[in-house]
Amino acid sequence: MADDAPEAEVPTWRGVKTFFPEMTLRVGTSAPVTLEALASALRAAGFRIRHRGTTGFQASYVDWLDVVAGTLNRTRLQVSASTAEGGTGIVVAVRSTGSDLKARKKASAGLSAAVRELRGRGLAVTTTDWAVPESRRKGKRR
Repeated sequence: MADDAPEAEVPTWRGVKTFFPEMTLRVGTSAPVTLEALASALRAAGFRIRHRGTTGFQASYVDWLDVVAGTLNRTRLQVSASTAEGGTGIVVAVRSTGSDLKARKKASAGLSAAVRELRGRGLAVTTTDWAVPESRRKGKRR
């Protein structure tokens, strides 16, 4: 039943006025613990984890039904960690996106599951909404 689904701690980026939004998390633990939780949750949501290192990884999702139908619908997230006051700062940036809502929902579900898991361990976790990256705002004309 859909009413039994947990509320998303991290919503989709639908409605953000950019193709490449990003959001941040602050987690009260080390980068390896945080990155492992994020990678595991995104993998469980259907993303493939690639280029994994000590400071981050890429997560890719391909909708294979769309590939069979003749379109490539791929979404790639870049997850980067840095040391922050009291723990780890994470930036999740959309680097390429497909046109369907399925990958956005899967990313939301995976990131939300990671937030719930980290909070379940008693760790402090804060998130921001998806937004236009600061680097893309600077060149914006009014």
